Amino acid sequence: MLQKVRKIRLSDMIVNQIKDLILTKQATPGMCLGSEREMCKKLNVSRSVLREALSNLQAQGLIRSDPQGVFVESITPDSMKEPIENVLKEDKEKIFELNEVRRILESGMIALAIERATPDDIEKIKESLAALEEAYTNGQLGDEENVQFHLRLAESCHNSIYIHILYTFLNLFQKASFLYRSKLLTTPKNAKILMEHHREIYKTFIAKDPKRATKAIVDHLLWGDKELKVSRNGDKE
Repeated sequence: MLQKVRKIRLSDMIVNQIKDLILTKQATPGMCLGSEREMCKKLNVSRSVLREALSNLQAQGLIRSDPQGVFVESITPDSMKEPIENVLKEDKEKIFELNEVRRILESGMIALAIERATPDDIEKIKESLAALEEAYTNGQLGDEENVQFHLRLAESCHNSIYIHILYTFLNLFQKASFLYRSKLLTTPKNAKILMEHHREIYKTFIAKDPKRATKAIVDHLLWGDKELKVSRNGDKE
């Protein structure tokens, strides 16, 4: 039997389009979809229609919107993120356990990323490395650029579940360690060391040397752990 055709609102069409981009990995965590003005122009809709769609997507935890633009969020369930955030608030020492898990995740994926990386993946990693260097050169913390660099490596795996899990961990770590890293990067020498770490990761990645790339990532994260502990101990004195 025929059924009444449901009229689809423009905002719902936008929601469905953006959800499809996320689920098919065409839009990955941290990616900027553009400013509201740019999105209105591309979608050929009014600001009110777009904002209705964005409000829906934000309520689902799929995007976040700020003055810099609209960014894709992780699809990792809040049921996973919120308990970890609560634990980190109650016990600052847990940040080192979080980073331990991060080391396992990142070092475990590098061989697969090297095997599956396309020329486009490598170009994106190169671009994110340049953006990170610019941030450090300008005396900035480089949080967003750092996350993008590590995410670009993860995207080379072409495994959407892994990308979303790592994105969740990276953001939790950035939030929990903000104060310590702010102090860490007030020393120009530390910013220089971190940049050298990222260059070494990129160099071993494009050389398709998983053993050296794994070591570069582990050394980078272990150094960060050590320096965060120094910063934390300084606060306790």
